[in-house]
Amino acid sequence: MGDKINLIFDCDGTLIDSYAAITDVICRAFAKHGLDCDPQYVRELCLYENVGFCMEKISEENGLDADIIKEEYKNTKEKTELISLYPNVRKVLEDSRFRCFVYTHRGSSCHEIFKCLGIEDAFADIIDSSYGLEKKPSGRGVEYLVEKYGLDKSATYYVGDRSMDIECGLNAGVGTIFFKSSGLDIDCSRADFAVSDLSEIPAVILR
Repeated sequence: MGDKINLIFDCDGTLIDSYAAITDVICRAFAKHGLDCDPQYVRELCLYENVGFCMEKISEENGLDADIIKEEYKNTKEKTELISLYPNVRKVLEDSRFRCFVYTHRGSSCHEIFKCLGIEDAFADIIDSSYGLEKKPSGRGVEYLVEKYGLDKSATYYVGDRSMDIECGLNAGVGTIFFKSSGLDIDCSRADFAVSDLSEIPAVILR
């Protein structure tokens, strides 16, 4: 393992700017059932809580079956043109001082997205929802990587854009880095570090 620092990244809102695409899919899923959603409201529910919560809350508010909406969501293809890398992602992933991983609630679609964006080979491992691990804020996904690769927890950080990501890292006993990518007032007070650009990571953890 050498003396490298281990960075475990969340996917959406951390590596890829994808909430426009996610919001679009959710809005289209509800539109199939006659509901015109406010995209900003959808986005905020996803970021302050999660995608599943968003669909459940809007369904409850409008007398719809959340399970049907979730199925529509799964079967609705994202518009790839709405997904891009955040600035300086490649710079961090190519930094030889780091060994990089992904732990995400996103399904196997993350592999296709990473491949299209040219970063799939930058990760030592990518853990997605197909592994069936307990969801965040449980730290099980991070713990799985720690156990599998014998990672030193004192030299490992989970990087994410939501409060649940910080709780996930804390529950796994690793360091935490909050990426302020959303522009929303999300509580990051429990994170070890907070950055506005991923290129700030080396400066805050290697000082």
